[in-house]
Amino acid sequence: MNFNTLSKTKRNIVLSLFVFIAFQSIYSLSVLFSFERSANLTALAIENRIAKDFARLPLPNSEANIAGDERVVRNYIKLLNRQLLNQSVQTSVTHIGDITVDDVHQGNLAQRQILLDTPSQIVPITISYAEPTLLKLMGPFAVICAIGFFFILNFRLKTQQIKLRLNSDSVASVTKLVIDLENKCLLNSTTGVQVPLANKPLCFYTALVEFCIEDKETVLNQNKDLPDDLLQLADKYFYRLVELGHTIRKRPNFSNSLEKTLSEVRAALDEVFANDVQTKEIYYPPKAHGEGSRSKLHHYGLNTISDGDVEVIGK
Repeated sequence: MNFNTLSKTKRNIVLSLFVFIAFQSIYSLSVLFSFERSANLTALAIENRIAKDFARLPLPNSEANIAGDERVVRNYIKLLNRQLLNQSVQTSVTHIGDITVDDVHQGNLAQRQILLDTPSQIVPITISYAEPTLLKLMGPFAVICAIGFFFILNFRLKTQQIKLRLNSDSVASVTKLVIDLENKCLLNSTTGVQVPLANKPLCFYTALVEFCIEDKETVLNQNKDLPDDLLQLADKYFYRLVELGHTIRKRPNFSNSLEKTLSEVRAALDEVFANDVQTKEIYYPPKAHGEGSRSKLHHYGLNTISDGDVEVIGK
């Protein structure tokens, strides 16, 4: 695993942690909200039940000089707590007024107080209930979502890596011609074979390649004058060689000895693409066949070459 892949894997882990935190927060809040709602409903049900039974409860009342019966009240509380065992929230009544029973529940307990307003007195009622544990707040939902999200990100990462590898292999397998003006040679991008070329054929061929990429309509024939655009390109590359320090001679006449110039180019291309005849056809100026073809129909232009087929170094 390279550094780039490792960093992306760490990024995926961090993103998955954020997903876990987000879903866990949502889940925990929903559990707390549901618990609080159930606790409120249970407390309201307890208050209503005690209010209905209040007339039969012998609660002490100092203001009315009523002693009451604590044993009956405790038994009532125990009976009420047994009925509360079926509630979704673990709840029990611990106090009605000043009468207390031990809480039958164990665990993380919290209390809330209800004030029951009766015609004769206000009676405080204390309710004890178990709050949600950390295990209940965690739950498996967020973990499952985070793990699933991590696997999805990793799957996308591996898919992208496979595509990049296939693309790089495809690009690497495409052979193209490199014209190196700095070293005055032609180079095979795949095999690394390079062949030196003299100034005149090098400049002319570089100009020919650029001309044919832009213009495939003009017929190039040895018996016709070279197009002005082609001559200007050849001059441009000759002066580029001068700038690179390869020559101090005067500019050659590219119109003279054209067949010799093309022969030197073909000879160099024969060496560069010695074992790849099919690729060589893209770059090879066609030879004339027969006297009639040489005089009338021959075209030494590169009809199939495109911009992506050639790389010029030192341009």
